[in-house]
Amino acid sequence: MVTKWALPKVDITPGHPVRLTGYGNRREECEEVSQAIWAKAIAIGADDDAQGTAVLVTVDNCGIPESMRSELGGRLLKRAGLKTERLAICFSHTHTAPCLKGALVNIFSSDVPTAHQKNIDRYSSELLDHLEKVALAALADRKPARISLGVGSAGFARNRRA
Repeated sequence: MVTKWALPKVDITPGHPVRLTGYGNRREECEEVSQAIWAKAIAIGADDDAQGTAVLVTVDNCGIPESMRSELGGRLLKRAGLKTERLAICFSHTHTAPCLKGALVNIFSSDVPTAHQKNIDRYSSELLDHLEKVALAALADRKPARISLGVGSAGFARNRRA
């Protein structure tokens, strides 16, 4: 089958201090960056596809709350006509990504200070804008392609960042 696809990416590294998710004993905001984190998207589907185009977004984070997926789905429906059920968001499960509003809310096992929550909320809002941007870019930049499926296995472990 010939279809169209694109794979844009956007840097989602925060530009301000924010708590990281993944380890409950981290109580302070991270203030320096060792490596950028990314969101990527792929849009798959031909213009005449009766089911409609599908978009898969990947995010370097430890989790994405349903509220963020719902908001993104609403934005993409409004701006691009993408059916909500044709949107999927996956995350890499990195323990060194920013905390998100509504995700893993009990990981710190104590209340998050108001100043920290403001930065979490700010980053979450910025991330949502980035996810919309990368999804719309994927939809706009589809090119003819052939897609196939293969199954394989690896008997060794490897760091995702290597």
